[in-house]
Amino acid sequence: MAFIKYGDKVRKYYDAECFDEGEVTKIDAGLIMVDFYDWIECWPKSAFMLREVFLEGIEVLEPVQHGVVVIDFRRT
Repeated sequence: MAFIKYGDKVRKYYDAECFDEGEVTKIDAGLIMVDFYDWIECWPKSAFMLREVFLEGIEVLEPVQHGVVVIDFRRT
């Protein structure tokens, strides 16, 4: 998706009130790298949709499929 840029917020929702949030740190060859602070995950560009968070007045990217964990700091 052409609208994805560095620093965009990405949220992985588990239910309406529970999510993990990270930010886009790298866009390379059709892959998007997202730093969730405890781990880094990557997806193809086509794996995202925009989600409007009305209560916060923001838009975030939400992956529509599972990504690949590249680095997991929780296990080191």
